[in-house]
Amino acid sequence: MDMKRKAIASRSTNATENALISYGNLATMIAVFLLVFALGVSGASGYIFRTDELFSVSNMGGFDPPYGPAEIIFSISQFSPDHAPLFFLLGAGWASVAGWTQFALRMFAVLTTIVMIAWLYRYATDAFDYRTGLLSSFLMGTSAYLVLHFHDFRMYPLLLLLAIVHSWLYWRLESGRATNRRHWFLFVLSAISLVYTHTFSVILFAGLAAFHLIFARKSIYFIKIWVGWALAAVAYLPYFSTTLAALEQAAQIEKVTAAAASIGELIGTFSHLLTNGANWLLVPFVVSVVYGVLRLRDRASSRLMFLAIGMLVVPLALNELVGLIPLSRMRYFLILWFPFLLLFARGITLAPRWTWLTPILVIAWSIAGYQYYHSEDVLDYIGGMSKTRNYPALDDYVRQLRNKVRSEDFLLGFARNYYLNHDQKHGKSVSDYYTQLQLGIDGAFVRSRAVGPWLVEEMDELIDGHPYLLFAYEPQNAPDGLEGAKHLMHSRYKACDILVDSSTLYVQRFVDPLLNCDRDYLRIEYENSVAIADRYVEFQPDAALLTVLIGWDVPNQRLLNDFSFSLQVHSPQGEKVDQGHSDFYLHQFSRKWNTLELPIVGIAPGEYRLVVILYNTESRKKVAGVDISTGEAGKILPILSFTVE
Repeated sequence: MDMKRKAIASRSTNATENALISYGNLATMIAVFLLVFALGVSGASGYIFRTDELFSVSNMGGFDPPYGPAEIIFSISQFSPDHAPLFFLLGAGWASVAGWTQFALRMFAVLTTIVMIAWLYRYATDAFDYRTGLLSSFLMGTSAYLVLHFHDFRMYPLLLLLAIVHSWLYWRLESGRATNRRHWFLFVLSAISLVYTHTFSVILFAGLAAFHLIFARKSIYFIKIWVGWALAAVAYLPYFSTTLAALEQAAQIEKVTAAAASIGELIGTFSHLLTNGANWLLVPFVVSVVYGVLRLRDRASSRLMFLAIGMLVVPLALNELVGLIPLSRMRYFLILWFPFLLLFARGITLAPRWTWLTPILVIAWSIAGYQYYHSEDVLDYIGGMSKTRNYPALDDYVRQLRNKVRSEDFLLGFARNYYLNHDQKHGKSVSDYYTQLQLGIDGAFVRSRAVGPWLVEEMDELIDGHPYLLFAYEPQNAPDGLEGAKHLMHSRYKACDILVDSSTLYVQRFVDPLLNCDRDYLRIEYENSVAIADRYVEFQPDAALLTVLIGWDVPNQRLLNDFSFSLQVHSPQGEKVDQGHSDFYLHQFSRKWNTLELPIVGIAPGEYRLVVILYNTESRKKVAGVDISTGEAGKILPILSFTVE
């Protein structure tokens, strides 16, 4: 009887302990999720878009009417053929719901990361134990180099998520824990998703294939797994030629191959990034893994070590053969983060006295990660991100200027790096993302160091004849030539209202001297999608001169080449007056805005109209349009009525 009571009490105690462990695990994982979410959200608004993120937006059709799937795939094949389309398709779907703002787009990466961390915990707990699951999730969630990709609007969080899901499904099938068709179907689906997410998913497949060939049990699923991978390869065949052509082209570019790192550089940098910049952490990590493999003969650790090292060999070998990986593209190694950090977590939990060793290593890891994340060094290993150090806080510009700008405004600001203005794929720059896509206006940035004649030349080049300017600068980071720039603005333009005057941003509106500050735009839209953005005409009777300020919106180069316009003076009866007639080819206009002068010497006294006509240069056929300000429609539209005394 006493023994029975003791057994019942023992079971009760074990149940209570298991419940406490379960609640403790849940609380710990919630804390990890919140930490990862906080890191992702803070980064989503903490860094300006880098050029690779701009490529994502461009290929999804962010600057044009949103692309459909076929248009996205075509855009990638033309502008980013080295990438696969799945991320772009999913990202475009997300943007259609959440919007195209910096924060909204990056939340796609943040939420993908949360799911990735959750699935890593599931995989590690199933394959090993809950302690390995907790620790590996924490290490992944606080890896400084990885955290920078948590909010990066690129495919890497999705790649890691799919890699972990596929590895988990492989483990379940190979170990015999999954015995229904649903798991095998998901295994094939995850493999196809991986190959259509990134070319470097081959790293995972090669590692798993070698593992499967050497260690897998010779069961029915031994063949089914090979069949699953074969189906994924077949599914990728329609896109394989695009990827192969892109890789062959890149391998022939001398600048790319010359920048490729050596094996020693890649291994050293990988170790440096993997340990949060604290290389000494490799010692306890490696010692604990070796202890588990050799001393405890932990079969799971030895197999995981084989997989991790096997995966590492793949990019090193590819780089030796082709030479495509410089140190600025260490992101190609990101898929290796989960097997190595999972291996380190497993080794620590097997180490003797792990209960006191783990907190010490976790604290050291966290301190190193915090310091490395805020260092200048880590950004050098993410292509394009190092340039963002020299960009102004453009997301702050967007927040403070939203709902205060007008469609024809042109934002003129200052930046330490002129690269901000450079047109990239699709002819768009990082500056265009914030000005055009976020604010609906054009804009460009003068170099902060420009002074004297250099400043004047650069401002003239960027202003490009625009009559509506928003002059912007950051008071706490004022450019060297601020006073010279102010003098130039006030000497050439009419100063208007101040839109923003805060500690972080100052913006004032300026207009062409011909215009008024509170002017309403006079727009004409034509049926071929060409438009007159605005026009202003001044009649000077004493000089017998018409001064015309006109700006054109032309959506593409073809229209620019195919059409011309004519400014004509008509009598009240609609007859053309020869002295007031000028034709212009649209493609001759190097700027959107131009000021033209039409002499009308010798015109007889009377009432006249200045009209504008848009026509096809070759056929001379006129294009119908609508004056938005008056509602008048036709192929000949008046823009000024005047009287010659």
